[in-house]
Amino acid sequence: MKKNFSLLLIFCFTLISCNPDDDFKNPEKQIKGTWVLKQVVQQKNNATVVLDRSNTEFTFDGATVSIKKDTPLHALGYYNYSLLLENYFNPDLQEPKGKILTINGIRYMFEITASGNNINLTNFSDGRIFYYLERKAN
Repeated sequence: MKKNFSLLLIFCFTLISCNPDDDFKNPEKQIKGTWVLKQVVQQKNNATVVLDRSNTEFTFDGATVSIKKDTPLHALGYYNYSLLLENYFNPDLQEPKGKILTINGIRYMFEITASGNNINLTNFSDGRIFYYLERKAN
């Protein structure tokens, strides 16, 4: 009985400690720096089309992002951005929450890969539009 209770405690602790918000506690620190856009892909009507392979740079610094060239959803320039934990389609819903990056009012589901060297962004404005960025080497 004591062994089963110990296993139950370990299981409960694991569930509590695996909070999906944990890896999003310092998103500003994770995203800060320069990223190179490797490609933009659109999935719509059962077709996949590459929209961009411009290698343009996105530089995130504090609350602004500098985009060096036009991309399918953004013109070159400086924009405010925000990182939030909320529902992509309806921010008023409490669950399910996801990591959201908003650049100049355009929303993306946001993921930094485990290595920290890639960002994947997904926008649902016209089918699915995927932005694949890679951290620029210094």
